[in-house]
Amino acid sequence: MSELGVRLNEYVSRMRAGDEVLLTEAGVPVARLLRLTVPQPAPAGIGELVRAGQARLPIQQLSREFVARLPRVEDPQGAVPQALLEERQSNW
Repeated sequence: MSELGVRLNEYVSRMRAGDEVLLTEAGVPVARLLRLTVPQPAPAGIGELVRAGQARLPIQQLSREFVARLPRVEDPQGAVPQALLEERQSNW
């Protein structure tokens, strides 16, 4: 823990980037520091989409690790978003 004060700026930068910092005392973990996530207001217009049943607000924020494990799909023509828009406009 003594190095915390010396390297505090470095640790804060790492936490801002999404890393967690584990504090130990004599090799025993005593605390875990992580970035504070503050709920962001919903973008303008999202309320209308929610009321119309075309969108849902998130229950919780997805972790960086979860997002990193998601498969990547190539869609150079943008067919997926277009299909979603068409489905939503047809009042599925």
